[in-house]
Amino acid sequence: MDIISRNITLLRKNGIVVSLFLFQYSLLIPLMRYISTSLLIGVSGIVLLAATIFINRRLIVNLRIALVIAVLSVIMLVKIVYDQSDPKVLLNFLMISVPPAIIFSYKFDADTFIAWGKKLSIINFLLLFMTPFIGRRVAYMRFGYGMLLTVIFVYISMFSIKDERKTLVNKGTQNVFLMIIFIISLVETIIYGSRGALIVVLTFIAIDRLFIHGKNLAKNLTLIIVGFVALINLESILNGLIWLSNRAGVNSYALKKYQYQLIYGLEEASSGRTRIYSTALETIKEYPIFGAKMITYDDGTLYAHNLFLQAGRDLGVLAAVISIIFVIYCVYLLVTKKLDVNKKVVISVFFCVSVIRLMMSSNLWERPEFWALVCIVLNYRTIFGKLEITASV
Repeated sequence: MDIISRNITLLRKNGIVVSLFLFQYSLLIPLMRYISTSLLIGVSGIVLLAATIFINRRLIVNLRIALVIAVLSVIMLVKIVYDQSDPKVLLNFLMISVPPAIIFSYKFDADTFIAWGKKLSIINFLLLFMTPFIGRRVAYMRFGYGMLLTVIFVYISMFSIKDERKTLVNKGTQNVFLMIIFIISLVETIIYGSRGALIVVLTFIAIDRLFIHGKNLAKNLTLIIVGFVALINLESILNGLIWLSNRAGVNSYALKKYQYQLIYGLEEASSGRTRIYSTALETIKEYPIFGAKMITYDDGTLYAHNLFLQAGRDLGVLAAVISIIFVIYCVYLLVTKKLDVNKKVVISVFFCVSVIRLMMSSNLWERPEFWALVCIVLNYRTIFGKLEITASV
């Protein structure tokens, strides 16, 4: 095999691993009924990490990314000594951030990542779409964030990056099949998922229409008008959907929360977030330099439910400012002409499933997709650049 073919093969293999990394959690949801979630994710993470190291055995880990993880680890270690922060925070961070730091240190083919994302989205749908109806119920938030990957990648297949290659199935039949999957997965995300999952989907579509495919003014304007009309009639739409859900014997958490928000306002429907945000701000004011004592948030109620506020609460004002600058830089990459469509889609997928989620919920130190995004954005020129291998076979 010549050097060019070897390079292309390596990029494609890395693209497959990256796609599997993104889908690993959602694909394992059916097994989480019977096996510990930590065990499943731990095993899958080790397998993907081992595959990455084996595939890229002639290359070294990117030093810039390794330095970022090392600096954050040292800061956490200092806080453990200085203010008796919980050591488990550092342990969780290392377990969550190190695998993506290694996996995303290497170049990968964006086209392969997207192509495999489309394939895995169909598998993900087949594994998940009956989940709410059989056996023990899966937590609404877990299911919603699992199914949204199918919604995003089927949307990409239909409206963003279409596959022009010849297939055994007629294009019209394939589009009908994809549309059915898109509708079912979107409806299930709305009914069984959380509001956050739906907001992630809508944000991705907005980014795709405005920043990535912004040239088609007529189509984008139509979407905006439809969205505006839907927004005006949102209460009627919600009432109708809740009625249909009740008729089908389905209890929709997300829909009722949206309805509650319309009737009583954001504060009453925010699941206590306004109080949590206020507490986080007060903590930042009290500990502006080094942040407050870091805790594990095992019960899911004490963390700030916001990327900027948690960074500021845990590490001080400077960390909050850096996180804001990072998000602005991500948006800049999505707007700039430096990257082609496929590479922007890669960044927007990871941006939406991590940053948008972290703006409303989840724990900054335990969100692997976010640290994958950090690696991609800080090193996008290398990751998406040409690969040169000088070592012999």
